[in-house]
Amino acid sequence: MHAKKNAHTGRRIALITILVLLALAVLLGGCALRDARRLLSSVDAVEESVLGMIDAAKAMNMDGVEAAALSLQSVVREDEEILDGALWRMAARMPGVGGDVRSARKLIGIARQGVEETLLPALSAMRIFKSFRAVVVCAGALSVVCFCAGLIASYLLSTPVGASVVLCNLLVFLLCCLAGRR
Repeated sequence: MHAKKNAHTGRRIALITILVLLALAVLLGGCALRDARRLLSSVDAVEESVLGMIDAAKAMNMDGVEAAALSLQSVVREDEEILDGALWRMAARMPGVGGDVRSARKLIGIARQGVEETLLPALSAMRIFKSFRAVVVCAGALSVVCFCAGLIASYLLSTPVGASVVLCNLLVFLLCCLAGRR
């Protein structure tokens, strides 16, 4: 009788454990599905922001370019926050889907760098010049100057290179806002 009772209790514990694991799997799967849907919807937002930037740049509409750039930056930040979550970090280590998650994280990182390191010089140049050619030449020159200044500052101050370059770009942008036309 005692052995039968222990076997019955063991089955209950196993059944409860299986039910808890199934509930946890459903909950985590639901969270992953929600995040994946948010990431897919952000693709449309990124496309809309980039197209808006292109249209505004062609029309030399600084405010439109700036608004689209800020929109793009916020979408990229949201995506980065999603992919930096514990669930997605764990998924990045799983065989099969891990490679896709790591690739998505790299693409979001590249997009963030593009927004931070490329758009600021262009927006800075648009504050000063009116013609498209002058904006492109000035943005290229500002990018090189800010990169070199950030690299030197990084070496002298023992700070990360990317952060130093972005800080230099931000300082130049603020100076151009003060000095440029509005």
